[in-house]
Amino acid sequence: MKTRKNGLLPEKQKNRAEIPVREYFFLSGGMFGQAVVSGFLTVFLFLFYNRIGIKPWISGLVLGISKAWDGVNDPVIGALIDRKKQGAKGKFNSLILGTAFPVGVLSVLLFFVPLHIDMYAQCVWILVIYLGWDVLYTFHDISRWSLTARVTPDENERSKIVTYSKTLFEIGLALPKILLLLVDEKNLIKLSSLTGYPVTYESVVRLTAAVIGVAGALAMSLTFMAKERISVRNPPQPFLADLKTTLFNKTLLLLLLSTLLGSGVLNLGSNVYFFNAVDARLHLFGREISGTNLYVFFGVFISVPAAFCAPLAHTIGKKIGMKNLIILNFFSNSVLSTIAYFIGFRGSRLTVVMLLMTLTSITKTWQRIAYISLVTDSVDYVEWKTGRRMEGETFALSSLTGKLGTGLSTFMAGITLSVLKFNPAPVNGVVSAGALFQKWVWPVFMLGPVAGEILGIVPVLFIDYTGSKKERIVAELTERRAQTSELGKIKQTERVETKT
Repeated sequence: MKTRKNGLLPEKQKNRAEIPVREYFFLSGGMFGQAVVSGFLTVFLFLFYNRIGIKPWISGLVLGISKAWDGVNDPVIGALIDRKKQGAKGKFNSLILGTAFPVGVLSVLLFFVPLHIDMYAQCVWILVIYLGWDVLYTFHDISRWSLTARVTPDENERSKIVTYSKTLFEIGLALPKILLLLVDEKNLIKLSSLTGYPVTYESVVRLTAAVIGVAGALAMSLTFMAKERISVRNPPQPFLADLKTTLFNKTLLLLLLSTLLGSGVLNLGSNVYFFNAVDARLHLFGREISGTNLYVFFGVFISVPAAFCAPLAHTIGKKIGMKNLIILNFFSNSVLSTIAYFIGFRGSRLTVVMLLMTLTSITKTWQRIAYISLVTDSVDYVEWKTGRRMEGETFALSSLTGKLGTGLSTFMAGITLSVLKFNPAPVNGVVSAGALFQKWVWPVFMLGPVAGEILGIVPVLFIDYTGSKKERIVAELTERRAQTSELGKIKQTERVETKT
């Protein structure tokens, strides 16, 4: 009778590589550093530029060029990473360490634009640094996720790594939003009176940027200490050939299609226009929260519980499978959004909606964890099918699709706002929405995501790299790697003997 050890049958024991606890800390801590740095730039950068008098068109130009640049550099960087030779420490660790501190430095420099130079020089300063930051961050991000696919051949261990990483990532993203709530004029006045020195918005943001840049770089560099346990040497081949090899990844292509279909929708919880234009108010601890402050509070309120509930994704996914977890979350998100629509947002109803959107945020986090887990596992399929391991291209395409999805969602939001004749220009400091916007904003921003959630389910249904098929392929790969490793040792011995 076959016995189990660590929940695995004997024939599966050889596929398992136990990960020390410290490596979970290294991998998830690096993810936390990434989230804090990128989240701080997302929340503060262009708001800061407006406060210090940099023309809005400069910010818009930088953002537009960077998005176009992403479409070019992601697949190129992925290909370069795949072509990198295996080093003594591994294939990805040197890239992770080599990019962490430059990313931190450039993050700080973005907040120290010289104000004495003309606006065209300011534009060049911001554009050059931001594009440099984007390239280095992309190298780091793709290398970090590629490493996740190599630290262990065991899908259960990978799932745990992705789960813990995503948990700290969500916490890291929430911190800058909390900071935005703290850095308001009232708190700055209080701080000035306590210290006896004038404390300005600009000085606080710059000091915070410096601290986050250094601390984030240190956290990002932690990933360097994780160990690669899968060693595959890809023979060189042209870029287009590598791209063609990646396209053998049926699971990846279906996941990418699901992402795009699910992204071409609107989301109330991440749209500041709703909170600035509609009379949505929340009374908390004797204080009224509305407008942009309500938007920020809403974002923090729904994201923090999601971060702490993220570890449950591994447990649930282990029981029902990551594919089924994605489908379940798509469905539950559509149901929760529909319920929220019928409840409405006026008065105390907004509190109920916030609770429903918190549940949605939790399930979306689980969905993202399941998505990354399947993308990571799919690298094995391509290796089994073609003999090449394409982590760089795989995660580059995943990253690019996520960015395209965000861009598509933003584009759809812009189109919708134009159709509803929304004017974002404030009058006497207050954004006033027209009757058409007031009438349709709630159904559009609440029921819009439902269409995307339903469409996103369809491609996932066709994913077949699961269950016994996946187990068989992983077992074959393990045997194949062992044979290759043994053959390599024999050849190395022969070369030494020949030289002797």
